[in-house]
Amino acid sequence: MLRFRFYTRRQCPLCEAAFEALAPLRERFAMTIDLIDVDREPGALERYGTLVPALFYEDRILFRWRVDDGLAERIERLYAGSR
Repeated sequence: MLRFRFYTRRQCPLCEAAFEALAPLRERFAMTIDLIDVDREPGALERYGTLVPALFYEDRILFRWRVDDGLAERIERLYAGSR
């Protein structure tokens, strides 16, 4: 199983919408997603403060601000490459 990082912040409607849009992908791929609040994680605010929401796998950004149509394909390639 692959582990992803979702950078977010409280009271962020765009973050909530993006995480909700990930629901079908979380089910389809049994994704493990660590939620990281940029306002609480040391160093994250300086690095990702205006870039939330964002989904990362390792050092690779998979999306920023909005879930796009190509995200499922990118995640599928990650899973195919991990087997």
